[in-house]
This record gives sequence, structure tokens and C-alpha cells, in this order.
Amino acid sequence: MALSLNTNIIIVTIVFSALALIVVVLRFVTRLKKGVPLALDDFLILPGLLFTLALGACTLCGAYLGHLGEHVTVNSHGVPEYGDWVHSFSKIEWAGILISILAFAFIKASLVLFYRRIFRGDRFYLITAILLGIICCWGVSFFVAILLECTPVSQAWLPQLERTGHCYNPLPAFAGMATTNMIIDIAILAIPQPIVWKLNMPLSRRIAISMIFLLGAFVVGISAARIYFYYSIAANPKLEYDVTYNAAPAFYWTNLDACMAVICASLPSVHILIADLSPRHLLRSIASKISLRPSSKRSGNNSLREWQGQSGGNSTSSAHPLDKYPVETMSLSKTDITV
Repeated sequence: MALSLNTNIIIVTIVFSALALIVVVLRFVTRLKKGVPLALDDFLILPGLLFTLALGACTLCGAYLGHLGEHVTVNSHGVPEYGDWVHSFSKIEWAGILISILAFAFIKASLVLFYRRIFRGDRFYLITAILLGIICCWGVSFFVAILLECTPVSQAWLPQLERTGHCYNPLPAFAGMATTNMIIDIAILAIPQPIVWKLNMPLSRRIAISMIFLLGAFVVGISAARIYFYYSIAANPKLEYDVTYNAAPAFYWTNLDACMAVICASLPSVHILIADLSPRHLLRSIASKISLRPSSKRSGNNSLREWQGQSGGNSTSSAHPLDKYPVETMSLSKTDITV
């Protein structure tokens, strides 16, 4: 028996919200384990995660209280019959859109600041500074636009048929928001690629690192699905009256988009923890510790130095600026950097 759309929304929201929370926790565990101090991008991912979880809570409330994913009933004259639940749905929908804007803005800013911390170059700094400005303007402009959808503001969370104030049609704004959101995501994905491919390392490693940064392509695909939905609704205004059913894709695609964005923004850091837990790394670590037995003073010292090198021990020699970020640079040595 196939699950209802309402049930699918609940399952998807809970699963991906939990995954986003777990990955961010692992991100901080990794940094503490490696002894790397927290930076601004780490602090910005926290509000991004909180707003993402709040968006998930709005989606669940919409499913439980607002009949999200269910068809609106119509009477014998073909007129939709709304109950008191529609007011709850309208409030949740309005709040969810505003929360999603804040979530996306913080997540994107965190990822760009992460890039600025691990890559160098005046041109790169300039490009990322411009991108940060675009992200800030994007977040503020669309947040204000949705917040002031109606005059007075309280009219925004009323059903279409009950609004008495002045309201503009928000669908073009939603479509524009989703489109520009995807364009910014593509820019964020593209920025580090030229630098990665200039790294002085084997081709296989460059491909692996490039693919880690390209994991955000999933987010671009989800954004494309959101754009398709908004333009489909705009092309057929009659769909707006079955709001709880037709708005369901917007809810779960937006929630999925935010969760995947949080996950992709944290995976480059979590990648190091996963590598440390691989069977090969664990066996090597055990073998190196066994070799620390003091069979002789010379061999003991050599084994200790070897173990420190494998476990990321500090060196007294001069290091490349990237060496103080061992987690994010994914074990890049100073000879790997040619930019």
C-alpha cells in the first residue's frame, strides 16, 4: 500500500533534518579531535542549522495541523471549503518561507567563508567578497519582500479569499527567489574548482577533492525542482485554491534543499573524520602504536616520529599558511599548493 503524500512529507522531513543535525555535530567533533580552533564559518553554520530545523518543524506542523499534502474539499457548487485549519496552514507557510531565506543565507555565507579560509589569492578573496555581498543582499531583499507581501502584514497569513488588505501575487517572487538561489549555488560550486585543479598532487587526489566540493550539485538539482514547481503554479492560478496539496512540493523540496545544503557545507570537514575511521587508517594506527615499544632508544625515537607524522603531529619547521587548518585542507601539504 502506497503511503500518502502527507506521510511521505513527515518521513522525509524527519530523516533529512536528523541527518543535517548529525553531520554538523560530526563537523564540530572533527575539529575538536584535530585540535583545530573554531572559525567564523563554523559559527555561521549553527544558525543555518537552527533555521533548517525550524523549517522542518514548520513542515511537520503543516502536515499535522494544516492538512499539508491533502486535497481541499469542495462543495456541490465546486467552491473550496476551508476549515479553521487553513489559518494554521497559512501562518505556517508564511513563516516557513521567511525561515528558509534565513537558513539559505547563513549556509551559503558559511560555505564561502570556509573557502576563504583554506584557499589563498587576492583575486579569490575579491571574488568571494563580492559573492558574500550578493548573498547578504539576496537574503535581506527577499526576506523583506516576503515579509511585506501584504499591508497590513497580518493579511499575509490569511487565505486568499479572506484577504481584505492590499497584497501582491507572491508566486513571481517565489520563483525569482528559487532561481537566484540556484544561480548563487552554482557560483559557489564553481569558485574553488580552478584552484583545486592547480594543486600539485596526483590526478586521482584532485578528482577526489573536486568531487567533495561538487557534492552541492545535489542542492542545485533540488533547486531546479523548486523552480519547476513555482512556474507550474504560476502558469495555472486555479491550482492555488487546492493550496494544501499543491503547496506540498514547495514544502518538502525547500526543506530537503536546506538539509542537503547543511550536509554539503559540512562534509569537507567530516571527510577527515571518516578517513580516520577507515579500516586501513585504523590498522596503520594500531601498527604504529605497537612499534612504539622501546626496543632501543634509536628505534623508539624513529617510531615516535613516524607515528607523529601519521597522526598529524606538529612540526617545528616553517609551514605553509594552510597547514594550520589540517581538517579543511584534507591533508594537503605545502608542496601540493601551487596557487
